[in-house]
Amino acid sequence: AEVRSERLLVTVTAAANASTIGGDLELELPELPADLALRINDGAPVWTHNGPAQANNSEALGYDSFNKNGERLVSLTDALNALLADPLATDSLTLDITLSAKVPGVLSLTTASTELWRITRQQFAGDTSTTLVFAAEGRQTLALQLPAPAPGQRQRVKQLRFTALATPGPDRVLPPEGPAPALVPPLAGGAGGAGGAGPAAATPLADLLLDADRAAAVRLPAGPRLAELTGLRLPLAVGADGAELRVVLWRHGIDGPDQPLPGATSEPLTLAASSPAGAEAWVTVNFAKPVPIDPHSPPWAALLVSRGSLSWALARRSDAPGCELRRGPPNGPWRPLPAAFSTPAGVLDACGRLRRIGRAPKDQPLAPWWANLDGDSQRVPVPATPKGASVQLLPSSGSTSQLLSVLAHGAGSLGLRDIDVVWAEAAAVS
Repeated sequence: AEVRSERLLVTVTAAANASTIGGDLELELPELPADLALRINDGAPVWTHNGPAQANNSEALGYDSFNKNGERLVSLTDALNALLADPLATDSLTLDITLSAKVPGVLSLTTASTELWRITRQQFAGDTSTTLVFAAEGRQTLALQLPAPAPGQRQRVKQLRFTALATPGPDRVLPPEGPAPALVPPLAGGAGGAGGAGPAAATPLADLLLDADRAAAVRLPAGPRLAELTGLRLPLAVGADGAELRVVLWRHGIDGPDQPLPGATSEPLTLAASSPAGAEAWVTVNFAKPVPIDPHSPPWAALLVSRGSLSWALARRSDAPGCELRRGPPNGPWRPLPAAFSTPAGVLDACGRLRRIGRAPKDQPLAPWWANLDGDSQRVPVPATPKGASVQLLPSSGSTSQLLSVLAHGAGSLGLRDIDVVWAEAAAVS
C-alpha cells in the first residue's frame, strides 16, 4: 500500500525455481521516472524535466508534457547548432545523446523528425569578404557557391546571413529601377514591313523633343518616402551638338503647373552628344540646396533646354503612375499632350520617366540597400554601417535561387563579410 518503498518483499506462492522466477516474474513499481535530463557527449544538460514524468490523458505528442503513453517531444535544434553550426569547420563530429533519470525506470530515445541543414561560408579568391560597387542606383547579383548536390537532389537555401559594411550618404534615389520606356511591339513572327525589316523591339513608341522653344513639365509622384528633393535623374538622348539643361520646379495649381517655386531651380547641366547617336543615358540634375516637398501635393518639374536638343522617351502610365505630362514653351503655359498620347484609347497613355533624388523623413528612414534571393519576394533592408551590421535573409520555402540580389538606392560601395549560406537538399523535380 506504500507509494514508495526503500525495500520490497515479494512472496511467490507457487512452486518455482530461480530460473523461472528470473524469466517469468515481472514487477511494476508504482513510482514514475523523475528528474530527466538530456546530455550531448557528457556535457551539461541541454534539456531537463524536473519531477516525475507524469502522463496526461491524450495520445497526442507535444513539447509541453508527456502523453498517456509516457512520451513527449524535445527539440535539440539549438543545442546541436551550438556544436555544429561552424561555417568554417570541415571535419566530422560524433554526437552521443544520453537520457538519464534520478529514479529507475524504462527510458528510451527515438527520432521523431530530422531535417539536416548545411552551412557554407562564401569564399572570394581565398577571402571571406567582397565589395559591390554601384556607380549609380540599380541592382547587382552575386552568385552563391555551394557544394554539388547528391544525385537526384537539389539545393534549397533556408537562410542567408552576412555582415554589411558601408558609409551611405543621406540621399536616396526613387525608384532605383525603371521606369522603362514604352516600346514598339515587334511584328508577328518577327517579320518587318517592306523587305522584312520592321521596327526593332527596343524602339521607343513615343518621345518628346526638347529644345530652346519646346519644353516639358512632369508631375512628381506623390508619396511620403521623400521629405526633401535634392535632384532628379532623367533618361535622355542628346543631339549631335550637345545640350544644356536645367530643371525648374513649379507649384501645382488647380489644373497643372501654376508658378515656379522660389529657390527651386537646378544648376545648369552641360551634356555631350549621345554615343552612339540616339542612345539614351540616365543623367543627374542637382538643385543648389534641398527643396522641401509636400508629399500630398508634389510639384511639377519643368525641363528647359537652353542650347541644343534632347529626346525623352515616354513610359506607359501603368509603369510611371503619377508622372503626368504637360508641354509648352519654357515659361508656359503648359498644355496636356494630344488625346492620342494622354488617354487609354490612344496610341499611348503616356507619362514621364524620371527618378527622384532626395532625403527620407527622419522618422521614416529608407535603407540604402535591399537584399533578396534573385526572383524571390522575400527581401530585407540592408542598414549598412562603417563597423558592420548583421543581416539575415529568410527566403520563401519554394526558392531554389543561388543568386544574392542587392538593390541600391544610389551610388556607393557595399562591403559584404562572412556570407553564410544555410541550405538543405531536396528531391529534384523531374
